[in-house]
Amino acid sequence: MSFRRKRSGAIVVVLFLILVGGVAALYLAMTAPLKQIKDVKDVAEVAGTPPPAVSTPSATTSKVLADYVVEGDQLFLDGKMTEATKAYEDAIRNDAGNARAYAHLSRILAVGGKTADAVARAEKAVDLDPKSAEYVSLLALAYDWNNQYDKAVAAAQRAIDLGPTYAPAYGYLAEAQADLGRQEDALKNGKKAVDLDPNNAEVRRSNGYALQAVGRFKESEDEYRKAIELRPKQSYLRLTLAALLRRAGRHDDAIIEFQKVLESEPDHAQALEGIGRSYYIQKKYDEAAQYFKKATEADKTRASAFGYLGWSYFLQEKYDLATPYFQQATLLEPNKPDAFIGLGWSQYQAAQNQDAKKAFEKALELDPKSEEAQRGLKAVQGR
Repeated sequence: MSFRRKRSGAIVVVLFLILVGGVAALYLAMTAPLKQIKDVKDVAEVAGTPPPAVSTPSATTSKVLADYVVEGDQLFLDGKMTEATKAYEDAIRNDAGNARAYAHLSRILAVGGKTADAVARAEKAVDLDPKSAEYVSLLALAYDWNNQYDKAVAAAQRAIDLGPTYAPAYGYLAEAQADLGRQEDALKNGKKAVDLDPNNAEVRRSNGYALQAVGRFKESEDEYRKAIELRPKQSYLRLTLAALLRRAGRHDDAIIEFQKVLESEPDHAQALEGIGRSYYIQKKYDEAAQYFKKATEADKTRASAFGYLGWSYFLQEKYDLATPYFQQATLLEPNKPDAFIGLGWSQYQAAQNQDAKKAFEKALELDPKSEEAQRGLKAVQGR
């Protein structure tokens, strides 16, 4: 009798523990997706973009959503562009239909100067999710930075139709309108973007660009600095400020900003080239050449750095040194006449008349109105 009571009591305790454990497991299973959703929203809010719709993850999709895309967004905010790029590419490899990964990868490619690739990724994102105001806005950004201004305007206006209060869409529209010379519209939409979301770094940068386009450099500088305050780890924002300072003739201030980028990224090709261009404008060609050379070593595909390096040597009358850099620039950008003109003059000075003639003819084929190429061809023919 007493044994049965003890045994029954033990059974009751065991059943109670199993019940409690089952409830706890059920609670964890139900709340885990909510925790993931909160993590996604936290990163999206920091990034200044609307959080994506997140469904309860399955075993095959949870890693893509939680580990790759969200990780990429955080790395982007931390200014770690190479690592962020890899995270987005990993997401795409694991889920070829991940529109957000394509869209955010396009943003990194655009700010990194790989604008044609940015357009391709953004177009893919929009194909996958044509109703996302964010993705269509990023397509507008990619088009604009790839010099497809009319397409950029159309995409930005479409994004506004999809999300009438989505501030970056107005900002990217302002940028494209500024590039088309529609300054009044650009200023209006830049202000609209800031009114909608004053704490968005991209919005501040876009408005700064619109102000810069009409020569309001002080106001533009203030906007760029606000963008940097909001996202201090993102190099491209500081590069934008440095380029403005250089354009305003404040070369020492520009070099300081470029150097700040190099403090965290010593091999940043755009920053190295930026310093070189500041020295180049001041006719300090020897110092310029040093930085242009570093830029070509950091990025062997950077045609502009090769071209500037060629001109830096040419203007020091080092024609034998200039020639190979002009040649490399023409290989990297065969559709631009400037490097062919530099190559032609270098070969002319070295008495390589036939080669110079071919270079000037190629420049004129690309730009029949080029007075410099016409002058070079006449010089060769007059020998």
